Amino acid sequence: MKLQNFAVVFIIIVLPISLVLSVYTGNLITVANKQADYDSTLLNSTYDSVRAYQMNTLHNSYESATNSKVRDINAAINSFFNSLAAGFSSSALGKQELKDYIPAMLYTLYDGYYVYGAYDNVASASDTVEYSKKYNLSRKEYGLKPYIYYSCEYADKNGNYDLIVNYTLDNYITVTGSYRDGSGIMRNIAQSGYYINYNNIQVNMQTNGNPANFSDKTVRLYPGKANEVVIRPEKLGEYIIAYDTKITKEYNRVNYNYIVTSENPKYFNYILYNNIKYYLDVEHIGATVESDGTNNLSFNMTYDGYPIFFLDGDKRTYISKSTFDELKAFLGVTDDNDMYSSDRCFKDVNSYYYYYRAVTFSKNVQPALELIDLGITNQVNENGNTVRVISSNIPYDKNGKLDPNNVIKTETYHVKYTTTIGVESHTKSTYSNSKVFQLSGENDPELEESSFNRHRLDVIISSIESSLVSTIANFNSYIGGTYDFEMPVLTEEEWHRICNNVTVVSFMQGLTIGNYKYYSSYAIVANTKVKDFVSKETIYVQDNNSSSVDYHNPRCYDYNAEITNKQKNGTSIGVIGYRNLDYDRQGCTVPSKEGTGGKEKNYYYYLQQNPLAYECIVSLNNNIYTIDELLNGTVSGKNPINSEVRRAYIAALAREKGNGYKTYGFLNQELQIK
Repeated sequence: MKLQNFAVVFIIIVLPISLVLSVYTGNLITVANKQADYDSTLLNSTYDSVRAYQMNTLHNSYESATNSKVRDINAAINSFFNSLAAGFSSSALGKQELKDYIPAMLYTLYDGYYVYGAYDNVASASDTVEYSKKYNLSRKEYGLKPYIYYSCEYADKNGNYDLIVNYTLDNYITVTGSYRDGSGIMRNIAQSGYYINYNNIQVNMQTNGNPANFSDKTVRLYPGKANEVVIRPEKLGEYIIAYDTKITKEYNRVNYNYIVTSENPKYFNYILYNNIKYYLDVEHIGATVESDGTNNLSFNMTYDGYPIFFLDGDKRTYISKSTFDELKAFLGVTDDNDMYSSDRCFKDVNSYYYYYRAVTFSKNVQPALELIDLGITNQVNENGNTVRVISSNIPYDKNGKLDPNNVIKTETYHVKYTTTIGVESHTKSTYSNSKVFQLSGENDPELEESSFNRHRLDVIISSIESSLVSTIANFNSYIGGTYDFEMPVLTEEEWHRICNNVTVVSFMQGLTIGNYKYYSSYAIVANTKVKDFVSKETIYVQDNNSSSVDYHNPRCYDYNAEITNKQKNGTSIGVIGYRNLDYDRQGCTVPSKEGTGGKEKNYYYYLQQNPLAYECIVSLNNNIYTIDELLNGTVSGKNPINSEVRRAYIAALAREKGNGYKTYGFLNQELQIK
């Protein structure tokens, strides 16, 4: 063939194919780049939502109140769309337009969750709901749907029990309903608390079941065994900068002055009571009112003779006699002078109260819970029991049909739950013992691998999944068009992250990204800094009373080995645990003095001044123990866990859990062991 013929073939056949392939490859690259850009924008916007929620709650004394949470979550959603609009500014899509591509957002909290999505606001279309319904007037709006608790109902066809259990992100549960006791009598129950295996715990109590006095406030885990841990009152302390309100008389005039206690952080011992830190002011032990100078009414106008204070914002506020008596009763102290010594009785006892209340609660609810038989090993429960997830705002039944009562009751464990794309996204656990509430052997609800905890995950996932499936499916009716919004399949690892942390999950679908493709993805960001939930991952440990050493992850091999070596050399000074929030930077704003026209002044400090250990806090290398190994002290094929590190971790976790506010805590005001 002549050279000219090859040229003709190349021009007519090869060159067009090359151009088409080049354009196609370029389109694929463009689509991939746009996909990556959208992924990054969605993730960053979700992270901004989490940061907004953190800023609104960490310094909010009322963040546990429901109306406050709704306000803070709405602010976080607004932050999400602001960030998203900024990321899509080049696409000319504003906040309102972007809402049509967000079929749902999920905000999981400690004992339940909110789903954000579209809904028909009938009432807003007219002054009266009746008028709106008559003329079929409605307006599509976006907002939070009703709060859904992590609830599950257990019923026996023979009527032996009908119980509802509200779960949380840890082992705290609320049990309500009725059950038949051992004598055949039907009893009602309504109690709330931490569910634990009390067979492994020994708590000192008085003979009447009341808490022990201070000197006897001791807890033993796994008593008499090689992995025994003894927990006693802890000496806690941190660095703070605060200011005093001071009244002075100058030229027959009374002035209110705001004076910083010290421009450098000062160390104070403290105890936790009702989610408030109370600090011991050793500098003013024995001071009386009006003893600090002829012109000063007091060094602090709130001082009433008791050298213990709490922070109201950044201001030192000293306690009254009634609060002082409350603290004495809480600690189990009888002598006032013992309260003024951190070496004697001014020590935290929340770890003790965590186990005292948990043991009391678990013993009270065990007769009811041990009746529940899930029969999970069989497709159909031979006892005829049903397990149902209770949700109040899902309009579809388990077959995908509209429920006229607007309530879903899904047989979670005997009917496979499928998403709109026909794929079951969560594989439910199978258990060797279908009685997951039975406290025997290794079934300790505090452990990650316990049957109770795996069942808790199943319940939470089933509830969240059903809500998201219906919300995203319903979004199609609001938007219309050719794109079909669908619930994506989440991995087991992602579900685990959602069910063990306060999280934000955002879904984005329907945006064209070129080459006849649509964008469909989601972002999951865990909020690890919240006050009302203490994750097992948020406790760090350090050498006690030392600000010159690093703080560590208690699961770190190297730190456990380091403490063991110090103990062998006789140089260890003990280990103490604190939560991650205590290592964040704090701020103190001192207002200007009254009448001076001066400006307020800001100071910054750290509650715990220890630097972090990079290798086990940031990089989190593989040289770590599991959470369960740390809790039960049993390891296989690894170096032993240091007993002091383990004790500090367990005590800190129990202390923070025992001190937190609980929605249904009022149910146990008069709780006593039966």
